[in-house]
Amino acid sequence: MMKTRLPLMGGVVITAICVVLFSTSALRASTVYYVGDNPAKDAPLRNHISADLGHAVVAVTGAGGSFADAQAQGADVIVISGSIGSSSATGKGYHTSTIPILSFEPAAYDNFGWTSVGSGDYMDSDPGMDTIHIEDASHPITSGFSIGNLTVLVPTSLKRFGFATPGPDADILATCVGTGKGAGKPNIFVYEPGDSLVRPTEDDPSVSVAKARYIGFFLDYYDGTSPNNLLTEMNADGVQLFDQALGYALAKPVPEPSTLLLLGLGLLPLLARRPRRRKT
Repeated sequence: MMKTRLPLMGGVVITAICVVLFSTSALRASTVYYVGDNPAKDAPLRNHISADLGHAVVAVTGAGGSFADAQAQGADVIVISGSIGSSSATGKGYHTSTIPILSFEPAAYDNFGWTSVGSGDYMDSDPGMDTIHIEDASHPITSGFSIGNLTVLVPTSLKRFGFATPGPDADILATCVGTGKGAGKPNIFVYEPGDSLVRPTEDDPSVSVAKARYIGFFLDYYDGTSPNNLLTEMNADGVQLFDQALGYALAKPVPEPSTLLLLGLGLLPLLARRPRRRKT
């Protein structure tokens, strides 16, 4: 809790209390709406979200899930796994979701309007990549890490990342390290509410701004032939980044100082009408 004391006329002081809402599991259990089609690959990550992070998980298939259902389930965040395929994420209302989204289905990034669609602008990287380059270490998702290279996949992984070419409004937090398709491309990025997307969404072409916090994450389902699942593809650093990405998706925007000032000023008429003490 952070308190800001704002001096006002007549010596009156309003204490504006700003509760910083970063809703990780340490603060509040949330409902995670997890969309995935491969139980063997998705279940360990879902179990990590519920058992280790303490959130309730609603598991749905690509065919069975939708934004309307996520709303009905009281979801605080929608997680879209690469196991569903891009077509299962289209026509379901996810593209214009007012619920935050954490996605690692790079084939759907164009449908969501998150990326440009030229050759090599998005999708799966070439094999051989297990390292990302942290571009911004000041963001809550990359907190605790330093700018520079960071290996995030285990040696037995298929060593591929999902990547995109987001628009200028997106916050680029990490990029792919390696050669070939995807090299140097963003693989952790964030659109904040109101940010302009690269292109209109396919669910509603009249919408080209983010309606909630949207996060693209480096995990890539590939073709499912890895001996690992979506959780064990990552090493400890990769899992920490995932946990922090999920926590940031669940976080509530902190009011701007100007908003707090306006709130304080709005209380002035009430204070002006308060009863005066009688002199004795």
